[in-house]
This record gives sequence, C-alpha cells and structure tokens, in this order.
Amino acid sequence: MKRRRLFYGRTKQKKWKKDGIQLLFEEEVKSPKTGKSLIDLFETFMRAKELEGLRPRTLKEHRTTFKYFLSFLNQKNPSIECADEITTEIIRDLFLLYE
Repeated sequence: MKRRRLFYGRTKQKKWKKDGIQLLFEEEVKSPKTGKSLIDLFETFMRAKELEGLRPRTLKEHRTTFKYFLSFLNQKNPSIECADEITTEIIRDLFLLYE
C-alpha cells in the first residue's frame, strides 16, 4: 500500500480497486496562501497561550523552541518568511535533527 501524508495537514483520500484489492492514496490538499509571516503567527499563538494561563516558564520554553526553529529555517532555506512556504520536506528534516 502506498501512502503519502502531511504532518499536521489535511489530506484528501482516493481509493482505487485493482484485482480485488483496494488501494488507498492520500494526497496533499493545498490550503490557500495566507502570506502571514512566521513571527506574526507565532505572536498570535503566544497571545492565545497567555490567555489560556500557561505558566511563565512554559511560555519562555515556547519562545526558545521557536528561536531554534527559526535558526533551523535560516540554515535550511534563508528565503522562507511566510508559514505557507514551509514544506513537508522541511519539517521532516527538522524531525531528523531530533532523532
């Protein structure tokens, strides 16, 4: 069975029958481009977390992790500025660093 998946993304399923065996394929569903910068989106996320009442240390760790993520992006592809420019391949490369 062949399957493609996005991390934290939406997928569209397609099914085909071949010789009585059902095959399942998942394809990316492209979302419309927002053009919002990573920093703007992160600040929106952080405001939500502050309103949820997360502890200051947790908020600090979120900021530190985001700085590491931006550092990784700058090394991998310094031209990325918007969230919709981040591909599945980039996220996979990030996860490979943590293995």
